[in-house]
Amino acid sequence: MITSEIKFSQIEERMDAGYYKPEYLSAGKKILSLPNLKAIEDIASVITNGATPRGPLYTERGIKFFRADSIRNLEIDNSNIVYIYEKDHYTLGRSSLKNNDVLLTIKGRVGDVAVINGLQEEANINQDIAKIRLKNTVDYNPFYISVFLATQMGTLETQRKATGAINPFLQLSELKKIKIPIPSPSFQSQIESLIKTAHEKRKEAQKKLKEAEEILEEELGWRELKLNHDKTFETRFSHLERRFDPEYFKPRYERIKETLLAKNAKPLSEAVKVITKRADFRKTPDKLIKYVAIADIDSESSQIVSNTEMPAYQAPSRATYEIKEGYILTATSGNSTGTKRHASCFVTKKEDSFICTNGLIPLQPKESTEPLYLLFYCKSPFFLEQVKRELTGAAIPAISLEDMRQVLIYIPSMKIQKEIAKLMEASNQLRIESRDLIEQAKRETEEMIEKEIH
Repeated sequence: MITSEIKFSQIEERMDAGYYKPEYLSAGKKILSLPNLKAIEDIASVITNGATPRGPLYTERGIKFFRADSIRNLEIDNSNIVYIYEKDHYTLGRSSLKNNDVLLTIKGRVGDVAVINGLQEEANINQDIAKIRLKNTVDYNPFYISVFLATQMGTLETQRKATGAINPFLQLSELKKIKIPIPSPSFQSQIESLIKTAHEKRKEAQKKLKEAEEILEEELGWRELKLNHDKTFETRFSHLERRFDPEYFKPRYERIKETLLAKNAKPLSEAVKVITKRADFRKTPDKLIKYVAIADIDSESSQIVSNTEMPAYQAPSRATYEIKEGYILTATSGNSTGTKRHASCFVTKKEDSFICTNGLIPLQPKESTEPLYLLFYCKSPFFLEQVKRELTGAAIPAISLEDMRQVLIYIPSMKIQKEIAKLMEASNQLRIESRDLIEQAKRETEEMIEKEIH
C-alpha cells in the first residue's frame, strides 16, 4: 500500500486521498519552484469545451467533428473522423476551431493534447475536449504549451486535477488553474520545429501507405466494387444458422468475399501458419518474461513500443503465446479490432521469445509470402472488413480463433508483394522517425525544466 502524509495546512479544496498521491505532490512542488510560471487562464483568451449535437448526429459530409479519440501523442488523428451538419456547427459556435488552438482531452483518457495546424475548413469538437485559444502565439507558443502538457510533469498535473476514478473528468475551472513555465521564445520555437517536422514525416508516411493501398486496390478491382452502406437489405432464412444480427448480413461483406474468392484468395489457415500452441513458461515460475499486451502495439507504426517484465508466476492468465522474430501479430479482441486502429505488428529480433496476450494471434508467413506484405494486408480494408463482420460481443468485441482462420488472404505475385513491402517499410520508418521527434521534444522540455529546478 502506498501512503502519503501531508500537513493539515497543505489540504486544498480537495479531500480525496488520490489528490495527494506522492507523485502528484512531487510534480506540483517542482512546478511551483520554476520561474516565469503562468496559469492557463492568464495566457488564454478562450477556454471552453464542445458538445454533441442533438437529433441525427453525423452525416457523411459536412463539418469535421473531433472526438477524444482523435487526439493522440501530440497529433490529430483523422482516421476515425466524423462530420456534423452545418447548422449544428453554427449552434456550437463557441467550440469552433482555428489554427493554433490547443486541444486537450478532459474526459475518460484525460490529458491527451495536440495543436490544430494546417486547418483549411470549419471544424468543431465534442464535450470530451477542451479548446485553449492563446492570447498571442509569440509569447505563448501553442506547440510548446502542448508539449509541456504531454510531459510526465504536465500529465501528472492534468490527472491530479481530474475527478472520478472510473471515468475521470477535468473541469474547465480546474484546467484554468494549471500552471505552465514559460521559457524563452527561441526555446519554444525550437520545440515547435520538432513537432512540425514530426507531423510532416507522418504525412509522408501516410502517402507511402496510400501508394501501397492503390496498388492492392488495382489488383483486386476495389474501385469497381459497390460498397455503399445499404440501409435496407434481405437474406434467406436458410442463411440464419450461425448469426441473427443484421450487421453480419450487410451486402458489402458478401461483395468483398466474392471479389477475394474470384482472385483465388485463401483462408488465413492456408496462407500462413497460425500459431496456437500455448507457451510453457509457467513451468519455471521465477523465470522473468516480457509480456506484450494489445496496448503495447502502436497501430500506426506497426511496432511493439512497450512491454512489461515480470516473473512467470505473476503473468496474467491471458499471457499465452511465445512470439518469434519474423512473426506478424494481429488483434482478435478489443474495441479497435476491425477498425483503422486495429493492432497489427511485425516482431523484430528485439522481441524474440516475448510472451503475448491471447488477444493477439501470431502468424508465421510462408516462404511464398513477404512478411511486410502480410502486415500491410492485415491493415487493409480487405482484411479489416472481414474481421469486423465476424466480431461478437458488445462490451469487448472479439473474433473467434476459428473465424479468424477463415478470413480470406489475397497473395499477389512476388513482384507486387515486394513493391508493397518496400512502401510499407518506408512508411513504418517515417512513422518511427515522427514518433522519435515527438519524444525528443518532450525530452528537451523536461531537461529544460530540470535545469531550472537545479
